Amino acid sequence: GDSTDAVTVAQAFHWFDPHPALAEIARVLRPGGVLLMCWNVRDESVPWVTGWTDTVHGMSGGRPFSDHRERDWADVINEDGGYGEVSSRRIANSFETSRAGVIERTRSTSFVAAAEPALREAVLAAVGELIDHDPDTAGREVFEFPNHCDVWWCHRHP
Repeated sequence: GDSTDAVTVAQAFHWFDPHPALAEIARVLRPGGVLLMCWNVRDESVPWVTGWTDTVHGMSGGRPFSDHRERDWADVINEDGGYGEVSSRRIANSFETSRAGVIERTRSTSFVAAAEPALREAVLAAVGELIDHDPDTAGREVFEFPNHCDVWWCHRHP
């Protein structure tokens, strides 16, 4: 135990049962060590991104588990009691993409990847139609995928 200076969990803590996970992280994290959790989050203020969410979630039945964006991770960590004050920050993290890039990103989304093949292909076709017709993306070889990274961190109590 307590031999690790930092534990990072990227795009995954929402899959864990939080309290056993926090206990195990505290077991290996030295006193004062850092726990850092982060998630990439689509910028839903952009119409085509909202269209992507509506299309993908509407066709696939939505997320099968609790959405990390609906959780206050400070509350979850504070309930555990083994950690100090939780800080968070949202960092701009947009990137260039293409129609093919958006389709591949959609294909790699856990609940799309797990869908029956016919449903998966229907979702991917609908996303292609969205990209082909939205004014911000239609006919463009390269465009911005609006995104942020939400970062949460804290220290293990001494």
